[in-house]
Order: sequence, then structure tokens, then C-alpha cells
Amino acid sequence: MRLFLDVFVLVPCAVSGALLPFTAVPVLYAVVLLAVALLAAVDLAATLRRTGR
Repeated sequence: MRLFLDVFVLVPCAVSGALLPFTAVPVLYAVVLLAVALLAAVDLAATLRRTGR
């Protein structure tokens, strides 16, 4: 379940964080989304390492 949640957070945050600077939204929102995506990626790596996949 944790693996699914990590991927579920990582993909939308990374995509929207990468595309948001091309809109009229402040850049801070993109930075926050990319930071959340980075945390999800680290948690995903830790989860995969712990489960041995």
C-alpha cells in the first residue's frame, strides 16, 4: 500500500511541478510540488530497499 501511495504522490507532483512554471501561477507553487515529489521519491526508494524489490 505504501508503494502505491508513493507512486500516486510522486507522478502527479513531478509532472505538475515541471509544467507549472509555464503558466501564470507563481513559481513558489512549482517549487513546493517538486519538493513534495522529491520527498516521495526518497520514501519510494526507502520502501523498495526495505521490501527487497
